[in-house]
Amino acid sequence: MFYALKRPSEEEEWNYFLLYMASLRKRYFIGTYYIQEWNLYTPVFKMPPTIVDKRAFTPIEKEVLDNAYRMVCIGCGRCCARSSGAFAFEHEIEEFKDKLPIEVDLLDWFYVRLSYVGDVKVFRLDKGVAGSCVLYDVKKRWCILAEEEKPVICIIHYCSLYAERRGKYYVKVAVKRRYNELIPIYKEAQGKVLRRIKSMLRRAYRST
Repeated sequence: MFYALKRPSEEEEWNYFLLYMASLRKRYFIGTYYIQEWNLYTPVFKMPPTIVDKRAFTPIEKEVLDNAYRMVCIGCGRCCARSSGAFAFEHEIEEFKDKLPIEVDLLDWFYVRLSYVGDVKVFRLDKGVAGSCVLYDVKKRWCILAEEEKPVICIIHYCSLYAERRGKYYVKVAVKRRYNELIPIYKEAQGKVLRRIKSMLRRAYRST
């Protein structure tokens, strides 16, 4: 069955709780989607009902998911190279600490209070030049971790510019206001246009 992470709020405890629960189930992550019916960008997981924490996840019908836009990463480096804000929960650090380019003891850390869970230790990864992530290889312009090894914030967070739906690719071209909501507008992007935009963004962020 498919499950979406519930909607974040203005409460830090709730938002960190959602991320923490997602980090425990990231092996089941299938993509971050914009769901039109909900006007929501949300990570989606395909997992057995027996391991679902209903406090954090809500079921989503396959028909709704088929009509949603799945975000696509083009590897431009925007999220990693500058002011990344990257972080990892303590249990995530344990999973890849042997690959860290610096000692864990050199990372800043802090405690956050999670709804239902309590205090959890979080490590900051934005210790590189200009706030870049320490996992970002400046020479190769890529993350040193495999996709499944990355912290949950890196796996589920997308800039929302590129998307895929039913085998076609889209670019977000505008945002319109509807009452108190902002609605993204996606337009199908084909061939040369898509490649040109990708190339432009990659050059912009890989030249820093």
